[in-house]
Amino acid sequence: MSNRDPMYQETIVDHRGSDEVESVAVSDPSTRNAGVYRLQEAIYFLFAIIEVLVAIRFGLRAFGANSEASFSAAIYAITGPLVAPFNGIFGQPQLSQSVFEPQSILAIIVYALVGWAVAKLVWLLMADTRGTATTEKHVIRSERRDEDVAA
Repeated sequence: MSNRDPMYQETIVDHRGSDEVESVAVSDPSTRNAGVYRLQEAIYFLFAIIEVLVAIRFGLRAFGANSEASFSAAIYAITGPLVAPFNGIFGQPQLSQSVFEPQSILAIIVYALVGWAVAKLVWLLMADTRGTATTEKHVIRSERRDEDVAA
């Protein structure tokens, strides 16, 4: 294996009569933390889905979509509990059928920040930030003679 690989091990043997072997193992932090990266990406993905659904709600309400239509009703039912904590903070300007929901915009911002904070917390709790190289020396006992090494 070459030293360009993210994980490689190199063994150095001195054939001049020494019985000592040095082994160097090198691992890339991105390889060690692959599971943590995947968990962070899953968290970002989950919160992105929440934000997209709330953004669709915002768009439907802004353009005055019919709340009786099945798609609109489904989006409102799914996102209702997500936007509920932010209801009442702002008023809802309304023009004919169109409704401007600033609480939806606030919900998108808050969920983005919460998703980022949860992903960073996962990194702080689970990431391996140790050094990237370890060296071990092993002494090998053998029955060889110095004459055999010289030959």
